[in-house]
Amino acid sequence: MNAAFFATRMRCRRAVIERKESGATMAEYAFLLGLIALVALAAVQGFGLGVRALYERVPTIF
Repeated sequence: MNAAFFATRMRCRRAVIERKESGATMAEYAFLLGLIALVALAAVQGFGLGVRALYERVPTIF
């Protein structure tokens, strides 16, 4: 009877751990999404500054 109780308890602990791992995975996805958003924002800002500089040079050419 003691072994059955131990086995049941271990199964319950495993289920709790597996549920916690899915939460960690969600946090990892959120971190990656935030990182991708920052990189995209920096790229768009850099592209915008390049286009702005290009448009500011146009009047001096003509």
